[in-house]
Amino acid sequence: MNLSPRHLHIFVTLADSLSFHKAADQLHMTQPTLSKLVRTIEESVGVRLFERSTRHVSLTRDGQALLELARKVVASYQAGLNNFEQMVRLRNQRVAIAALPTLAATLLPRLIRTLGKTHPQAQVQVFDLIANEAMELLYDRKVDIVLAARENTVDGLRFTKLFVEPFVLMHRPDVAVPLKRWDIEGLAALPIISMPEGTSTRAGVDQYFSERGATFTPAFALRDLNTISQFVRAGCGMALLPLSAARPFIKEDLRILKLKGAPNRQIGIFTLKGHSHSKLTLQVMRDLVDMSAALTRPHDTAAGL
Repeated sequence: MNLSPRHLHIFVTLADSLSFHKAADQLHMTQPTLSKLVRTIEESVGVRLFERSTRHVSLTRDGQALLELARKVVASYQAGLNNFEQMVRLRNQRVAIAALPTLAATLLPRLIRTLGKTHPQAQVQVFDLIANEAMELLYDRKVDIVLAARENTVDGLRFTKLFVEPFVLMHRPDVAVPLKRWDIEGLAALPIISMPEGTSTRAGVDQYFSERGATFTPAFALRDLNTISQFVRAGCGMALLPLSAARPFIKEDLRILKLKGAPNRQIGIFTLKGHSHSKLTLQVMRDLVDMSAALTRPHDTAAGL
């Protein structure tokens, strides 16, 4: 029997989906190629692993028996590769960072410029992702740190606070906002533009409303911040965003309104507990702490603050 980790990965993917079409898409190959590989796998083990027809795919009894073992081997193989990748980063001048798009846009360019001067050989890999996707990379050790909002305490992770920021309204200067304080009923009456469910920005607002027996229902839920700013400029509504997300888009045609009593969110660095870091990663974390102060420093009042 000569099954490689790739063969086992293919087997597990098909066993989980029970669809040649879906499995082929996930594996980035054609269905005929997948069918040929499955036949190769079955020939190697000497038994049929799948019962298949034009409309139905299911595991045989032998396929069920192999699945548990295959899952363990694939998981162990991937974990070993991830550990090796992390070891390479520790030994070399490389650091991988996952960050919320707002933080990737505001903090990381300055960080990379600074590292270019202090560590010219450093290689920085950046992933701008929503919080859940970023955390998955951290757990899989594909990144060294995550920049995100602290929502709930998470086991196995260490959080280093960088700054606290309020939620604000971003609006056109010619649009009168009939609110001075954060008020759920008042906000519900406005055409609010927010981010989709699954983002940390949306989670913070949803949680605030839910804790007070209300449901947050924005007029538009858009993931891209530039798209949100264009919707506001076009008069489609007002954006409810964390301050760091709104700030980069403030020009003469947009304003930020800070509402009294608005909820805050903590922004910081997430790392895995009990894991050592390279000197470069530690320097990156120190630089981020220093730079975060500039992000929360009051801007010119002409910007609408």
